[in-house]
Amino acid sequence: METVEDHTSAARLFITEALTMDPLTMDPRMSHEKLMAAQAEAALAIASALDGVATAVRDGREA
Repeated sequence: METVEDHTSAARLFITEALTMDPLTMDPRMSHEKLMAAQAEAALAIASALDGVATAVRDGREA
């Protein structure tokens, strides 16, 4: 069973990766589409983390 900590850890990882992907300093082989995909994955990870937190709260589990 995934925990709230699992969800928040995954979200942090994706957020960190997305925020550190500066178009001016990133590998020039990385396309704009790949950058946008990484940012979309980060948004999805955040949504998943929030869903996990909401489920834990609803079920009365600790974070």
